[in-house]
Amino acid sequence: TKGEPMLYVTLQKALYGCMRSALLFYLKLVADLEGEGFRLNPYNPCVANKMVDGAQMTLTFHVDDIKISDVNPAEVIRHINWFKSIYDTNVRVSRGTTHDYLGMMLSYSNRQVRILMTDYVKKVINGFMEDIRGSASTPAVEHLFQIRAEEERVKLDNQRAQCFHGTVAQLLFVTMQCRRDIQTAVVFLTTRVKDPDEDDWAAQTCFIIPPWNSVPVFDIGY
Repeated sequence: TKGEPMLYVTLQKALYGCMRSALLFYLKLVADLEGEGFRLNPYNPCVANKMVDGAQMTLTFHVDDIKISDVNPAEVIRHINWFKSIYDTNVRVSRGTTHDYLGMMLSYSNRQVRILMTDYVKKVINGFMEDIRGSASTPAVEHLFQIRAEEERVKLDNQRAQCFHGTVAQLLFVTMQCRRDIQTAVVFLTTRVKDPDEDDWAAQTCFIIPPWNSVPVFDIGY
C-alpha cells in the first residue's frame, strides 16, 4: 500500500490479531461454555448465563477478556480453574473489587460500580507525538467538516499520518465506552485516516488539549 511492497501469505492455523482468528476463538469459547451449561443471552452474543445453586452466574467477554460475576466466590474460583484446564494454566486473573478491563477501571462498592477511563485517556494524551499548547472549549472545531480543494491541501507526512490514524482509533474506543458526546466529531475523523492533512491534524489536537480533556469528565458512576 502507498507504494510499499506487500506480501500475502496463507496461514495454516489461527494467528492472534486476525479477524478470522477472533471468530474461531469465539466459536470455540461458545461451544465450551454451552458444554458447561451456559446459555448465550439472546440480545447480546457476548454475554452468557448459568444457574448455579439457585443463583445466576454471568459471563461477559470481549474476545479472550472474560469477566465472571457470581454471588459465590467459590464458584468463581471453580470456573476460573475450569478455564485454565481448557486454555492455559497461565491465564491472568484479577480478583477483588477493582478491575482493569478493556481500558476501563471497574470499581465495585456498596452494590454500585464506578467506571473510570482516566488511565486510558491519559495514555491517549501522553502518547500523542506532539506537545500541544493552548485550549479548546469543544473538540468540534468550526472547520471540522470543511475540506479544502485537493490542490490546497497540505498532507501529513507518513509518521504524523500514522499517529493521526492511531489516535483516532483510540478516541473511537473512548466514544463507545464513555463519551458519546464526541461521537459525531470522531466518526468524521475516521473518514479522514486514509489521507489526512493539516486541517485534520488541527481538528484532532482539540481532543488532546484542555479543558476538554480534563480527567474528571471521563469518570462515570452508576
